[in-house]
Amino acid sequence: MDVNRLKRWLRDAARIDYRLAPRENDGCADEAILLLTGRLVPLYLVVLAAIWICALRFYSSAPVVLSLVAPGVFTALISARLVYWRSTRRMTATVAQVRAGIRQLQLFSPIIGLTIVTWALSLYPYGDTNQQDMVHVLSVVSGVVAILCLGATPFAASLVACSVIAPSTVAYFLWPHPNGNAIAILQSVVFAVVVRVAFSYQGNFLALSHARRRLAQRHEQSERLVERTSLLASEDPLTGLFNRRAFLRKLEEVLPGPAHASVQLAMIDLDGFKDVNDSLGHGAGDALLVTLAKRLRELLPDAVIGRLGGDEFAVIFAPERPVGRAKLIEVATSLSVPIEHEQLRFGVSASLGFLDAPSKGLTVKDCLERADHAMYSAKTEQGPSVVVYGEKLDRELQNKQQLISTVSRPGFEQYLGLAYQPIIDTRTKAVVGVEALARWNSPGLENISAGSFISMAENCGHINAVTHAIVERAVKECRVWESGASLFINISGRDLIIPDALDQLAIAATSTGAPPDHIVFEVTETALVNIESGIAGMNRLKAAGFRFALDDFGSGQSSLSRVHRLPIDVIKIDGAFIEHIAQDVRCRAAIGTVLELSRQMKVDCVVEGIETFDQSLHASHLGAKLMQGYYFAKPTSAGKIMELLDKPLFPSAPYRYGFACSR
Repeated sequence: MDVNRLKRWLRDAARIDYRLAPRENDGCADEAILLLTGRLVPLYLVVLAAIWICALRFYSSAPVVLSLVAPGVFTALISARLVYWRSTRRMTATVAQVRAGIRQLQLFSPIIGLTIVTWALSLYPYGDTNQQDMVHVLSVVSGVVAILCLGATPFAASLVACSVIAPSTVAYFLWPHPNGNAIAILQSVVFAVVVRVAFSYQGNFLALSHARRRLAQRHEQSERLVERTSLLASEDPLTGLFNRRAFLRKLEEVLPGPAHASVQLAMIDLDGFKDVNDSLGHGAGDALLVTLAKRLRELLPDAVIGRLGGDEFAVIFAPERPVGRAKLIEVATSLSVPIEHEQLRFGVSASLGFLDAPSKGLTVKDCLERADHAMYSAKTEQGPSVVVYGEKLDRELQNKQQLISTVSRPGFEQYLGLAYQPIIDTRTKAVVGVEALARWNSPGLENISAGSFISMAENCGHINAVTHAIVERAVKECRVWESGASLFINISGRDLIIPDALDQLAIAATSTGAPPDHIVFEVTETALVNIESGIAGMNRLKAAGFRFALDDFGSGQSSLSRVHRLPIDVIKIDGAFIEHIAQDVRCRAAIGTVLELSRQMKVDCVVEGIETFDQSLHASHLGAKLMQGYYFAKPTSAGKIMELLDKPLFPSAPYRYGFACSR
């Protein structure tokens, strides 16, 4: 059994020796080389010390050639090899050179060992028993150290051991020595054990080397997996851009920049993207996003670009390169160029908001809010548009933040104010309706417009509470139904899609005993973009007896197919048409068309924005009966409105000038 194991060790050792030939991908051989080069220097030093100790021991009795010249030659040869391996250890030699040196070591080590032992034994006849023992000590020490130091190449170690131990053992048997036979046998056993340990060490070395390489491979695989996972966690799978989380992390890294550094952030929204998805399918929408992401990368190779979600992109520009408005316009224009996909040509319009501000003191939230505010301001313009965040937008944003903070707290109703504007029947000169107009009167926000106030409330998610408060106050302050008039109250499209909000509206509107058919809820076209849910909500309130008016008709996405589906009772023509009614024949034609549409649909029609006598005259000539505007009355308090309800108004009404108002 031991013989078989010895054969296996010999085969392993021989295989390792052969693998030390220059094969660059063999990690096991490279480890053996590294281990061996670290042990050769101590081996040479031990051999040199043993040679000179032995030489000095025989200096007085042996010839000079043996006691000085031969050791000097050995010293020169070994010193040369010592310098070579020290340079190798310092990485001044290539792997190929080291392998060549090890091949030489395997070839010449047994020869050198045999030469040194032969020299030592040649000193044997010139010494007494004590001096002869020194020869054997030299042989044993050199042999054991050689085996231990050459353990990485056990085949070479075995050859060196044999070249050293065999002559020494034979000498003990042949020369008369008191303990020669016993020492020779003990020496042979010790060398056999040491050689066996060397081969066992080689087996352990092989196993450890393979285990280390497997561990290194697994570690490398784990690193690749972590890298891939990190990439997936930070990359938008569709466009390959940074996703929202990774982009915000990049923005956070930019903010604590050097003194006087600025952050340049752009937010981009694609107007019309939803229409592409709805009409052409998500495949077309995805193709559009991929193409636009590619354009962004080509236009802005040095920027950090992310897709924050849906059709919204964001860009962090390099702070050391100021971005001009021309570059921003180029980006918005490029994104607005249509693409071709599956023989179709379609596109969107890009709205870009840009923030360029000192990074000191800014947070990620601050940057996003400001760039986002600029982007939404850009969306109000036609076509590809760019808006840079400045003082005006900063004031608007501060107002918005203050409003959101106030509306989010209990008791915000104290800052709500209502003004009322009458709707006049020009045939009877009577007030037939009153519109409640919301005002916001909190400190610092006295000049905020009603449209801005409502829009901010919608954006911050508190519009349902605001609408409920407006309705509740309006029916308490202005009980116009007692005089036969109707109360018109503006509501948000978001009030129509939440069942609980609808129930609250109905309860608030009738809380003071108002008949539902005298309460008219006004909604705008733009608020009903989600028409199906809007119609469902309107029908629910209609079933309870309430009426609806379509406000600002003509200002949004006007569509006859949409209007005829709405359960409305009144159409209110946007005041923008009235502004040029006297000069523009097309304005008059548009107003006449809407008036005719209302007659065909059997609904009332109110012309808004009447500010002059001429405007009222032309509107009456076109067939308008119900009018509203500053010409008749400015928005005023509920008390003054109630005073107007019981007396005829406006002796200068249009019918006095011969127009047939009863058409």
